[in-house]
Amino acid sequence: MAKLESKGLAGNTVIVFTSDQGFGWGQHGFKSKVAGYHATVGAPLIIRLPGAKAKRTAGRVVSEPVSGVDIAPTFFAQAGLPLPWKMHGEDLSPLLEDPKAKRTSP
Repeated sequence: MAKLESKGLAGNTVIVFTSDQGFGWGQHGFKSKVAGYHATVGAPLIIRLPGAKAKRTAGRVVSEPVSGVDIAPTFFAQAGLPLPWKMHGEDLSPLLEDPKAKRTSP
């Protein structure tokens, strides 16, 4: 963050932290990604919006489930660009603005 701020980029940069969930550690008797338990499919997703939006939304937690396929449409929307083709994911921007919002599609 210090580097982005020193370069004057913090005000227009979306920062994303996510990872692969890895393999289950034996929870529910599984050692791989073969069941729909949170321990085998859950992964972190932290998004920091740029500039004033970051201050307004800091520390909020969204409880709606999201997926990796939602990341690309969200990036395009945050950049103000149309999707280059029909994508399976959904723009998460409404959830980033209001964590109590609901997804637009089930």
